[in-house]
Amino acid sequence: MLSDVTEQKRAEMELKRARDELELRVASRTDELFKLNRELEDNIAQLKSINAELETFSYSISHDLKTPTIAVEGFSHILLERYGNRLDEKGRNLLRMICESTGQMRELIDNLLAYSALGRKKLTFSMIDMDGMVGEVFDQLKAAHRGRAMYLCIDHAPPVHADKTMIRQVLLNLLGNAIKYSRVKAQTDVKFGGWSEPGRVVYYIQDNGVGFPMEQKERLFEVFERLHPPEEFEGTGIGLATVKRIVQRHGGEVWAQSTMNEGSTFYFSIPILS
Repeated sequence: MLSDVTEQKRAEMELKRARDELELRVASRTDELFKLNRELEDNIAQLKSINAELETFSYSISHDLKTPTIAVEGFSHILLERYGNRLDEKGRNLLRMICESTGQMRELIDNLLAYSALGRKKLTFSMIDMDGMVGEVFDQLKAAHRGRAMYLCIDHAPPVHADKTMIRQVLLNLLGNAIKYSRVKAQTDVKFGGWSEPGRVVYYIQDNGVGFPMEQKERLFEVFERLHPPEEFEGTGIGLATVKRIVQRHGGEVWAQSTMNEGSTFYFSIPILS
């Protein structure tokens, strides 16, 4: 029995050739992926190193600036207290301006140091009664603003597993802002609440203050960004950036909504740990 296997052999050779080409392509693509992965790991390592250097640099600069700033502020107060009667009114006003400016600089440096330290601080998780913590923080802030009509409404919010010290700082900044930007109103009304969603808990702090234009909401949480002139509302422009950094370190998000002259609502979420 004879049969022509020429076509079969040709097909087998073509199949073997195609398989060999595919294996070469897979090997080549695998090598490329390995190279890209190594380059990505190197870039990540470099970025981590650069970020660490930047944090160390900002901490060192801020720390070195703090000592002379405190000295200028202290000596200015001494001059004003002991020798103010030898100066005319203009001289005393100039000294007061020096004291106020150095005080603002010291506050800025303190905030920068605290912001820089957030990247190095290890998170310590515990269960937090958010309603209770909000009430405590508001009472502390209210004591510092005696004479103002200030009211807090707490709409029961679920507890959360997070770093207690850092979350307290978030509440201090957000409640402090709510009080500051509503002082133009006859009465300060602040509301706190929250709810659970799949995988996370969301909280909000609402005020009846001056608000901000929504088209500028992306600037709110950036360092040194201020949507109101300093002569209207004091501040360093680091508070909301600190809030964002703390929340992001927990794996959450921050956002805000506002209507000009009617108030603002700031939200932040914290993941639910499984």
